[in-house]
Amino acid sequence: RNKTYMKQRLMIILLIVASLAILPSCSNSSDDDSPVEITGNWYVMQYWGTKITKTTYEKHSKSGVKVTEDSTKTKNESWDKTYDYGRNIWSFKEDNTVSITNTDLPEYLYYNIGDYILDSSAKKLTMQTKKGEVSAIYDITDYSQNMVTLCWKPKEPDGISFSAYYNMDTGDSGTITTTESTEETIYLKLKRMK
Repeated sequence: RNKTYMKQRLMIILLIVASLAILPSCSNSSDDDSPVEITGNWYVMQYWGTKITKTTYEKHSKSGVKVTEDSTKTKNESWDKTYDYGRNIWSFKEDNTVSITNTDLPEYLYYNIGDYILDSSAKKLTMQTKKGEVSAIYDITDYSQNMVTLCWKPKEPDGISFSAYYNMDTGDSGTITTTESTEETIYLKLKRMK
Protein backbone atom coordinates (compact mmCIF):
# COMPACT_ATOMS: atom_id res chain seq x y z
CA ARG A 1 0.00 0.00 0.00
CA ASN A 2 2.86 2.34 0.89
CA LYS A 3 4.67 1.47 -2.35
CA THR A 4 1.58 2.28 -4.43
CA TYR A 5 1.17 5.61 -2.63
CA MET A 6 4.84 6.45 -3.25
CA LYS A 7 4.53 5.54 -6.95
CA GLN A 8 1.45 7.77 -7.34
CA ARG A 9 3.20 10.61 -5.56
CA LEU A 10 6.30 10.20 -7.75
CA MET A 11 4.11 10.23 -10.90
CA ILE A 12 2.40 13.47 -9.78
CA ILE A 13 5.78 15.12 -9.12
CA LEU A 14 7.06 13.98 -12.55
CA LEU A 15 3.92 15.37 -14.24
CA ILE A 16 4.36 18.74 -12.50
CA VAL A 17 8.06 18.92 -13.48
CA ALA A 18 7.23 17.96 -17.09
CA SER A 19 4.48 20.62 -17.21
CA LEU A 20 6.87 23.28 -15.93
CA ALA A 21 9.47 22.29 -18.53
CA ILE A 22 6.91 22.69 -21.35
CA LEU A 23 5.58 26.09 -20.20
CA PRO A 24 8.52 28.29 -21.31
CA SER A 25 8.51 26.90 -24.86
CA CYS A 26 4.78 27.68 -25.20
CA SER A 27 5.27 31.25 -24.03
CA ASN A 28 8.11 31.76 -26.55
CA SER A 29 5.84 31.02 -29.50
CA SER A 30 4.29 34.48 -29.26
CA ASP A 31 3.98 37.06 -32.04
CA ASP A 32 7.72 36.74 -32.75
CA ASP A 33 7.00 33.48 -34.59
CA SER A 34 3.83 34.67 -36.29
CA PRO A 35 4.03 35.77 -39.93
CA VAL A 36 4.63 39.47 -40.40
CA GLU A 37 1.67 41.35 -41.93
CA ILE A 38 2.50 44.94 -42.85
CA THR A 39 -0.43 45.92 -45.10
CA GLY A 40 -2.34 48.89 -43.69
CA ASN A 41 -1.72 52.31 -42.17
CA TRP A 42 0.97 52.81 -39.52
CA TYR A 43 2.35 55.87 -37.82
CA VAL A 44 5.91 56.35 -36.66
CA MET A 45 5.72 56.69 -32.88
CA GLN A 46 9.44 57.09 -32.34
CA TYR A 47 12.83 56.82 -33.96
CA TRP A 48 16.28 56.58 -32.42
CA GLY A 49 19.77 55.39 -33.18
CA THR A 50 23.50 55.90 -33.03
CA LYS A 51 26.15 57.06 -35.42
CA ILE A 52 29.78 56.01 -35.06
CA THR A 53 32.36 57.95 -37.06
CA LYS A 54 35.83 56.50 -37.39
CA THR A 55 38.70 58.57 -38.79
CA THR A 56 41.86 56.84 -40.03
CA TYR A 57 45.04 58.74 -40.87
CA GLU A 58 47.58 56.98 -43.08
CA LYS A 59 50.87 58.86 -43.11
CA HIS A 60 53.42 58.05 -45.84
CA SER A 61 56.88 59.54 -45.25
CA LYS A 62 60.56 58.81 -45.72
CA SER A 63 60.53 56.86 -42.48
CA GLY A 64 57.71 54.56 -43.65
CA VAL A 65 53.95 54.23 -43.25
CA LYS A 66 52.13 55.05 -40.02
CA VAL A 67 48.41 54.41 -39.48
CA THR A 68 46.47 55.97 -36.61
CA GLU A 69 42.76 55.83 -35.78
CA ASP A 70 40.41 58.10 -33.89
CA SER A 71 36.98 56.64 -33.23
CA THR A 72 34.22 58.85 -31.89
CA LYS A 73 30.58 58.05 -31.23
CA THR A 74 28.12 60.80 -32.07
CA LYS A 75 24.34 61.08 -32.04
CA ASN A 76 22.15 62.95 -34.49
CA GLU A 77 20.56 66.04 -32.93
CA SER A 78 16.99 64.87 -33.42
CA TRP A 79 17.41 61.24 -32.41
CA ASP A 80 15.29 59.56 -29.79
CA LYS A 81 12.31 61.59 -30.90
CA THR A 82 8.69 60.71 -30.15
CA TYR A 83 5.77 61.71 -32.39
CA ASP A 84 2.07 62.22 -31.81
CA TYR A 85 -0.63 59.92 -33.13
CA GLY A 86 -1.59 60.74 -36.71
CA ARG A 87 1.81 62.13 -37.81
CA ASN A 88 4.30 60.40 -40.09
CA ILE A 89 1.84 57.93 -41.60
CA TRP A 90 3.30 55.04 -43.60
CA SER A 91 0.61 53.33 -45.71
CA PHE A 92 1.55 49.89 -47.04
CA LYS A 93 -0.92 48.93 -49.77
CA GLU A 94 -1.78 45.46 -51.09
CA ASP A 95 -0.25 46.30 -54.50
CA ASN A 96 3.16 46.67 -52.75
CA THR A 97 3.21 50.45 -53.02
CA VAL A 98 3.88 52.62 -50.01
CA SER A 99 3.02 56.24 -49.34
CA ILE A 100 4.30 58.45 -46.54
CA THR A 101 2.18 61.43 -45.53
CA ASN A 102 1.94 64.16 -42.90
CA THR A 103 5.62 63.72 -42.13
CA ASP A 104 8.24 65.70 -40.29
CA LEU A 105 10.80 62.88 -40.18
CA PRO A 106 14.27 63.66 -41.54
CA GLU A 107 14.05 63.35 -45.32
CA TYR A 108 16.70 60.66 -45.66
CA LEU A 109 14.45 58.23 -43.72
CA TYR A 110 11.77 58.23 -46.42
CA TYR A 111 13.17 60.01 -49.50
CA ASN A 112 12.18 58.55 -52.89
CA ILE A 113 10.33 55.51 -51.48
CA GLY A 114 7.55 54.19 -53.73
CA ASP A 115 7.34 50.40 -53.36
CA TYR A 116 8.11 47.74 -50.77
CA ILE A 117 8.89 44.03 -50.65
CA LEU A 118 8.17 42.12 -47.44
CA ASP A 119 10.08 38.91 -46.75
CA SER A 120 8.02 37.60 -43.84
CA SER A 121 10.17 34.53 -43.10
CA ALA A 122 13.49 36.47 -43.08
CA LYS A 123 11.77 39.42 -41.32
CA LYS A 124 13.08 41.95 -43.85
CA LEU A 125 11.30 44.93 -45.38
CA THR A 126 12.90 46.29 -48.55
CA MET A 127 11.96 49.82 -49.61
CA GLN A 128 12.34 50.68 -53.28
CA THR A 129 12.13 53.72 -55.53
CA LYS A 130 9.43 53.82 -58.20
CA LYS A 131 12.14 52.68 -60.65
CA GLY A 132 12.74 49.51 -58.59
CA GLU A 133 16.06 50.56 -57.04
CA VAL A 134 16.62 49.57 -53.41
CA SER A 135 16.58 52.62 -51.14
CA ALA A 136 16.63 50.87 -47.74
CA ILE A 137 16.52 47.38 -46.26
CA TYR A 138 14.98 47.21 -42.79
CA ASP A 139 15.33 44.28 -40.40
CA ILE A 140 12.13 43.68 -38.46
CA THR A 141 13.52 43.35 -34.94
CA ASP A 142 10.23 43.30 -33.05
CA TYR A 143 6.73 42.55 -34.31
CA SER A 144 3.19 42.19 -33.07
CA GLN A 145 -0.08 42.69 -34.95
CA ASN A 146 -0.24 46.34 -33.85
CA MET A 147 3.43 47.29 -33.41
CA VAL A 148 6.59 46.87 -35.45
CA THR A 149 10.20 48.00 -34.91
CA LEU A 150 12.38 48.42 -37.97
CA CYS A 151 16.18 48.59 -37.92
CA TRP A 152 18.18 50.13 -40.76
CA LYS A 153 21.93 50.46 -41.25
CA PRO A 154 22.35 52.97 -44.08
CA LYS A 155 25.47 52.58 -46.20
CA GLU A 156 27.39 55.83 -46.30
CA PRO A 157 30.37 56.22 -48.61
CA ASP A 158 33.74 56.83 -46.98
CA GLY A 159 35.02 60.40 -47.09
CA ILE A 160 38.61 60.38 -48.31
CA SER A 161 40.99 63.34 -48.51
CA PHE A 162 44.71 63.66 -49.36
CA SER A 163 47.21 66.21 -48.12
CA ALA A 164 50.97 66.71 -48.60
CA TYR A 165 53.27 67.99 -45.86
CA TYR A 166 56.86 69.11 -45.36
CA ASN A 167 58.52 69.57 -41.96
CA MET A 168 61.21 72.27 -42.22
CA ASP A 169 62.80 71.28 -38.89
CA THR A 170 63.37 67.62 -39.75
CA GLY A 171 63.27 67.72 -43.54
CA ASP A 172 60.63 64.99 -43.43
CA SER A 173 57.96 65.09 -46.11
CA GLY A 174 55.16 62.87 -47.29
CA THR A 175 51.40 62.55 -47.71
CA ILE A 176 48.53 61.89 -45.34
CA THR A 177 45.39 60.07 -46.47
CA THR A 178 42.42 60.76 -44.20
CA THR A 179 39.51 58.31 -44.38
CA GLU A 180 36.30 59.01 -42.49
CA SER A 181 33.88 56.08 -42.30
CA THR A 182 30.45 56.22 -40.70
CA GLU A 183 28.45 53.36 -39.27
CA GLU A 184 24.87 54.27 -38.47
CA THR A 185 22.00 52.30 -36.91
CA ILE A 186 18.46 53.67 -37.00
CA TYR A 187 15.36 52.23 -35.32
CA LEU A 188 11.80 53.20 -36.24
CA LYS A 189 8.86 52.14 -34.06
CA LEU A 190 5.54 52.00 -35.93
CA LYS A 191 2.07 51.51 -34.50
CA ARG A 192 -0.85 50.25 -36.57
CA MET A 193 -3.65 52.79 -37.00
CA LYS A 194 -7.17 51.57 -36.27
